[in-house]
Amino acid sequence: MSTAEITAEAIVQEEHRGSPEEYVRMIEALLDSEKFAAARQMAARAAGLFSDHPWLSQANRVLNPRKAVSRPGKTSDRQREFSWLRKHSSEYRGQWVALVGDELVAHSESVEDVLGEVEARRLNGRPLFHRVD
Repeated sequence: MSTAEITAEAIVQEEHRGSPEEYVRMIEALLDSEKFAAARQMAARAAGLFSDHPWLSQANRVLNPRKAVSRPGKTSDRQREFSWLRKHSSEYRGQWVALVGDELVAHSESVEDVLGEVEARRLNGRPLFHRVD
């Protein structure tokens, strides 16, 4: 076990609170030594302790992504939305779009802005959210 792994394990087990920079160094060392499970655990702990630290927040999002969950029930036919994306995606590169059928409901570089705009409107149907790259 490497020094970084031992230190990381001790911090997690003993509830030790190091500095954000210590966590950054440990996560990087764990990733360099391909100890991905330990890096995921350390990133989650660090992000909880230092939620305002950009590097630690991003490391946690990358190493511990949210899992997609499907809801039981009727699935939507999204052919109209996919057709719209094929035709218009070049106009909205780098932006989030919300579509209902072939109607563009909202678009912005910020997903929060798109969500806010969608929530403010009464829509006929569930929107499809997509980041256009």
